[in-house]
Amino acid sequence: MNSSGNGAGPVTGVTVKNITVRDIGESYAKIEGQEGALITNLTFENVYMPGSTTPATTLQEMNFTDRAYYGGVTILPVQNPEPAPAPRTNLARLHPAVISSNDNAVDSAPLAFDGNLSTRAGTKRAVDPGWLQVDLGSMKTINEVHLYWDTAYGKSYQIQISGNGTDWTLVYTTDGKGGLEKITFNPVQTRYVRMYGTERATQYGYSLREFEVYGP
Repeated sequence: MNSSGNGAGPVTGVTVKNITVRDIGESYAKIEGQEGALITNLTFENVYMPGSTTPATTLQEMNFTDRAYYGGVTILPVQNPEPAPAPRTNLARLHPAVISSNDNAVDSAPLAFDGNLSTRAGTKRAVDPGWLQVDLGSMKTINEVHLYWDTAYGKSYQIQISGNGTDWTLVYTTDGKGGLEKITFNPVQTRYVRMYGTERATQYGYSLREFEVYGP
């Protein structure tokens, strides 16, 4: 980008917008005016350099190594970034829970719904099936369950729902892998949600650090 002192006037009001530089290689760019023929009022908007996922914010980032007789440079970031998604509500947090058995004398069911990954709910070791259920308090539309397994996870288990806590309907079945498992299914209405383990992955029971339920 340059101007000439041989009879040419100044260059002004140039906008470079929404481009991705393919490869800078060994080359460089320059903004070089002349005395009496300045380059002014330059705008760079959303200029992406090779390998970058964010727009350049300086002339150096855009590889303008030679700069002379210029002024009024504006470098703009993305003007309308995608809004951050609204935080989702865990419909199960701090709600009443029941577990099929406990691996110690304490009722551990509430510990899977306390929002604390350092606590856990665990069923009695070496017993199949084992389950953990939560009462959402009223009928809710749900389509996603997050299970944060402890070391003792379910090798095979189901996600079941119920409107009354007695009659259960299967909405998802899977071979578990442990860790955090995010389970999605078509939206359904329910009050109760249950993880029903049919086969343990270890010699212990079914142990969940958190059991989260979400709607669409």
